[in-house]
Amino acid sequence: MGDRKLNFTLSDDKKVIFLRQLALIYDSDILSTDGLELLKNSEKDQNLQKFYAKLLDEMIMGISLSVAIENVCDFFKYYEIKLIELGERSGNIAKVLNDMANGIEKESLLKEKLSSSFRYPIILASLTIIILFIIISVIVPVYHDLVVSSGAKIGWFMSALNSLGVFIKSNLIAILITIAIIIVASIAYNKLKANKNSENKYSIKYLISKKIRLKASSIVFTRNLAMLLESGIDYMDAFAILEEAESNQKLKAEITEAKNELAETASLNQAMKKFTLFPDVLHEMLRVAVNTGHVVPSLKKIEQTMLISLNKDIEKLLSMIEPIITIIISLLVAAVLISGVMPVFKILTSLV
Repeated sequence: MGDRKLNFTLSDDKKVIFLRQLALIYDSDILSTDGLELLKNSEKDQNLQKFYAKLLDEMIMGISLSVAIENVCDFFKYYEIKLIELGERSGNIAKVLNDMANGIEKESLLKEKLSSSFRYPIILASLTIIILFIIISVIVPVYHDLVVSSGAKIGWFMSALNSLGVFIKSNLIAILITIAIIIVASIAYNKLKANKNSENKYSIKYLISKKIRLKASSIVFTRNLAMLLESGIDYMDAFAILEEAESNQKLKAEITEAKNELAETASLNQAMKKFTLFPDVLHEMLRVAVNTGHVVPSLKKIEQTMLISLNKDIEKLLSMIEPIITIIISLLVAAVLISGVMPVFKILTSLV
């Protein structure tokens, strides 16, 4: 049935709307097929109309919602399909769909927070590069010629800047085209990685914030584990589903270790100790929860605790990045100014 799948993607916002609308349908007295017919007829987006139409065709043939979604699109992750399947089996499909929508909203907000935390440093660095580019390619060559014509001796740094400025000015179009190609290729590569649900290990954001992104993935894992357990699935199956869906390779390896530990010891406490990002206090909290039968509420509290910790880590990272960028900018500007002022100073002292 792979050839029948739709070839477009669905944004998180639209997925949330779809899930909430579907939850309303299942929570009402109308048939799911009639509800999908209503959604299809009221939808203005052509892609979503195709999605609803294909989904409706599948369900009219008696195929379950989870299988129908899996057959017609790749919008939803493996564990999300499993959640829908569990919801259908348990009769709690409306609650599961709403919980999924809440989870996607939280994950989307987390991604936005991670992305927005880098915007200011990136904008600041980009503006600095543009300003230096203008200074080196426009101002430095003019200033260099004026100083040379006055008979003053130019230092090696100013000579190097002048050579670089002349090169940039002579090859400006080629340089701009190269930069544009790099930017377009980078955007295309990142989109390809996003579509494959994998991480770009060569991006600056990934390299700078590897630990933060691992912690963010751990928060999403904890939330999804709670949702799976709340839906009635056992620990081993939950770990297997999340292992299959995880894109962060380090976390995936820890999930595998936890699953193997669970198979050997049948102890959730021992299995969760394989997750290195969970502090000891959270392991202790989970141990008490297992003994008292409150695993799901405990996992939700752990998620909130880790989210607070993540916010602190982001603030700490930003407090380090901004001064570093400021220092680099100051050193570069100082070097350009000093190399330019020194020849003028020598001329003035020679006239005294």
